[in-house]
Amino acid sequence: MHFTEYDTRLAAYVLLTDERRVLLTWFRGDELNPPCWTLPGGGIEFDESLRDAAIRETYEETGYHVSVQRILADSYETAPATSDSRPFRSQRFLYAGTITGGMLGTTETDGSTEFARWMPISELHELESRGTIVDMAIDVLLTGESSASEAASDAQERDHPLKYAVVERERRYVLLSLPDGVTSTRDIIDRYVIGTRLSLREVHDADGTVTHKLSHKIRLGPGPHEVACTNLYLNDQEWNLLNSLPAHTLRKRRHIARQGGTTVAIDQHEDGSLVAEIDDGGQTPADIPDWLDTLQDVTNDEAWTGAGLALARGTAQPAAR
Repeated sequence: MHFTEYDTRLAAYVLLTDERRVLLTWFRGDELNPPCWTLPGGGIEFDESLRDAAIRETYEETGYHVSVQRILADSYETAPATSDSRPFRSQRFLYAGTITGGMLGTTETDGSTEFARWMPISELHELESRGTIVDMAIDVLLTGESSASEAASDAQERDHPLKYAVVERERRYVLLSLPDGVTSTRDIIDRYVIGTRLSLREVHDADGTVTHKLSHKIRLGPGPHEVACTNLYLNDQEWNLLNSLPAHTLRKRRHIARQGGTTVAIDQHEDGSLVAEIDDGGQTPADIPDWLDTLQDVTNDEAWTGAGLALARGTAQPAAR
């Protein structure tokens, strides 16, 4: 059939992933299609390019500003002519995308999208109400194609980031004062290896014991709150080798405080600032202990992560020559 003999709809979608999750949108449904999970994206307007449409639709439906890279996949569906319409072809293109700004939340009004949500990749197959564009995304992820970010991990790491890791769900609060109930104190030197997700930790306990550790962290969400952390303890030879890598260094004193069955780690930095860390593990976050003199919740503030503090307040050590 010649292209002049049927109608065409062009649509562009974006695959956005964050380690173990993918960003989906909920389609409200219309007179022809039931509500379902789909990907950010939609129809291309007459005077815009595929890329521009993908970027515009993603912002309208998710609130995120994105850049798009290469086309990961494409597909089409056809429908025969009816008594009042010509044959129809729907052509769809799926882009790899990277979030560059914005905040999660649908910006369009009276549009086809009700909301957007991060969903675990492992649960995509279990979604009963999902559009075929989601199946396309599943195929892309399973075949190891590039995901949303140019800097994303390779396919094996993306599929199994928790294989040897422990999930940490930490809340962080700036404190006005150190609470009562401190049961132990240790000095810590953290070195965040530049250009990697690796960090080296040297721990000095009160009894003189020194421990060396290598950590690798993978974020499981859009912020620093939830990470998969893998730790390795190092001997002196391993430590000396890795310690020569260029890194930002942060020194702190860690106090462990216990009251009423609750344990909190409180880091005292060289400038005197106090940051409490509460690890929720797999539990529902509890209320902040009333014995903590909290000033500010900085759980999702990049500047108050260890790496952020090391970059802003610590020292940079060049690679050994």
